[in-house]
Amino acid sequence: MSQPISPAGYFITFTTYGERLHGDDRSSVERLRSADAGARELAPDRGREGSERQLLLSPAVTLDREQREAVADAAREVCSHNNWHPHAINVRTNHVHIVVSGPATPERTRRKRTSLTVGSRLLSGGGLRSAVTPGRGRGRGDPRA
Repeated sequence: MSQPISPAGYFITFTTYGERLHGDDRSSVERLRSADAGARELAPDRGREGSERQLLLSPAVTLDREQREAVADAAREVCSHNNWHPHAINVRTNHVHIVVSGPATPERTRRKRTSLTVGSRLLSGGGLRSAVTPGRGRGRGDPRA
């Protein structure tokens, strides 16, 4: 019997708080509740985007140079903690891309854990001056969810 093949790496992407809401013209993805269901791409919907924007607890976050450096440092710390090798870390003003390899675990768990941990490291270290909770909530920007 053949062994399952582990992926060569994981491409993890997340946005800053409030940057990409469901209904956005650039499209968005809604995770389905069932663990086996995956996700589906949503069509642009200005009404839904407006409704979700009203649920935000603070303005959308745009990272400056110092904050982008703090995000990159936090991502490296998360990689070290999880024994992942970071092949690339690219922090933009409103989103982050990370390519890692390491022990195989579900991609969804990896992305969610990484974005939440990076966000919490930044908040606890004072790297961000406003509310940012990447990957949290119900896709509506509600960090209390």
